[in-house]
Amino acid sequence: MKTNPILPFSIASVLMMLIPMLVFVWMPGHDAPWYELGIYPREWKGLVGLVFAPFIHQNATHLFSNVLPLGVLSFLTLWIVGRRFFGLSLGLILLGGFLTWLIGRPSYHIGASGLIYGYVGFLIAAGIVADNARLLAFTMLAVFLYGSMVWGLLPLQPDVSFESHISGALAGVFWAFVFKSSLPKRTKYSWETEPDEPEDGQADEHEHSAGPFSGHQSIQIQYEWVSKNPKTESPKLEEED
Repeated sequence: MKTNPILPFSIASVLMMLIPMLVFVWMPGHDAPWYELGIYPREWKGLVGLVFAPFIHQNATHLFSNVLPLGVLSFLTLWIVGRRFFGLSLGLILLGGFLTWLIGRPSYHIGASGLIYGYVGFLIAAGIVADNARLLAFTMLAVFLYGSMVWGLLPLQPDVSFESHISGALAGVFWAFVFKSSLPKRTKYSWETEPDEPEDGQADEHEHSAGPFSGHQSIQIQYEWVSKNPKTESPKLEEED
């Protein structure tokens, strides 16, 4: 019996939302500069942020602006990749974080927005490369819900890490191509797998050559006429070829 994936997918999505929330609640009780666990570009100490940065947020506003998109997009991604979700998420975190470490401004980059952009980039690219109508529907849903995120790719706000957004989106596109063979395949209908119909010329030739009257045979039909007058001439015969 096939189980309904909605419940486990929902649990995994809620877990993705809870992790940064629990970290945020836990941080004030420990006197430490948590931002130093973020990504600091081109400094060796900043590489630790590749793992920790997505789960650290500056304040409640920063946290809750990321939590809901993280839950929704993780659910959509789960629906597509299934059990590969956590491996994909780790790949998005590491590759997106590393690209941020390479191109980012010299400042600490923290927050889950890079991962969120990674999910969006993956969903859009996967819908294109997989040639699957259902997957493309997920792509359009992601664009409809979070299409305004495109503005986050531009350096419009000095305190927003647009570099992590760009890096996350690029990582998502990259992993979509890597996961291409694992993406849901387009459904093939029976009429697509049936052999092609013969061309008109071939069909006519087949019809002429088949059947009990194949070939050019003459058919003889005889009609007999008998006169009522016995003294008349003998019966006349007619033929038609």
